[in-house]
Order: sequence, then structure tokens, then C-alpha cells
Amino acid sequence: MENNLPLHLEERLLKNLKRSTLILALLLLPLILGACGGVSLGSPESAAESFYKAVENKNEDNLKDSLCSDLEDTFSDVIATFDNEDTDIDYEFSLEFAEKEDDNDDEAVVAVYGRVRLREVTDNRDVEYKLGSRNDAPLAEIRLVKDGDDWKVCDPTALSFPTSDDE
Repeated sequence: MENNLPLHLEERLLKNLKRSTLILALLLLPLILGACGGVSLGSPESAAESFYKAVENKNEDNLKDSLCSDLEDTFSDVIATFDNEDTDIDYEFSLEFAEKEDDNDDEAVVAVYGRVRLREVTDNRDVEYKLGSRNDAPLAEIRLVKDGDDWKVCDPTALSFPTSDDE
């Protein structure tokens, strides 16, 4: 197939195509970067989700970003399990989050529903714990506090789920 366009029109089309591609790439970059990770703390539900994803993915930085600063020490034991050579603890969450109605703009309570799987492997044992919730009974209700534009988990019991012994 032969190109019958004059050279100046062909160069102009090519230049416009390059410019359009660059503009499209710049417009899509924030969407691509947002989908690749990072912590979303813009709502109580997204902050709770980011907290549990950070634990599941063993991401220390994201976990610290999702916590109130006074809770970082409280969760240092959890963070220590991320790279522990003697014990391998894997968390797996399939969760949904619902903010409970409240008139307070700076604090929120988020109900956590779904399934939790925790597996602990040591030299001597391999133990797996599984929990699930019903639609009318959450696994947990965690407290979050607004910090600037972000919401932070400020509940030291956020990883304390009831077991059959607790009920």
C-alpha cells in the first residue's frame, strides 16, 4: 500500500499522534499509579481496607501510614512477624467495610465483615485459623480518627477477632 500524502502532512500527522499519545499517557499516569499500590486513606472504609491489605501483604510502610502514630508501638509485634525467620505468619483477608452512622466528623467506627485466615508455621507446628462473619454480625468494629485529610486506624484491637472460645 502506497502512501499518497504529501510529506509535510505526513510529518504533521505523526507529530500530532506523538503529542496525543503523550497527553493520554500523562492523563492515565495517576490512575495507573493509584492502582499499583499506595495507601488510600480518604474515607474510613478505605483506611480500614488499607490497614488490612498492609497486614496481608506484610507491607510495613503502608501499615504505619494507616495507623495513628501512638499505635505504631502497639503493632510492632505484628510488624516483627513480617520478616521473622523462626515463625511464618500469613494473613489472608476477604473483607468488606461499612462505616457505622455517627455525627462525629473526626472519628468513625467501621464494621468489618467477611473472612479471615491466619496461618502460623514454625519448626514444630503448622496451625491455621479461619473466621467468618454473617451479614448481621461483623467480625470486628474498629475506631478510626481523622488526621488532616486522611483517616487512621486508632484501635489497638483491630487484629483481635473473636474465636469460638470468646463467644
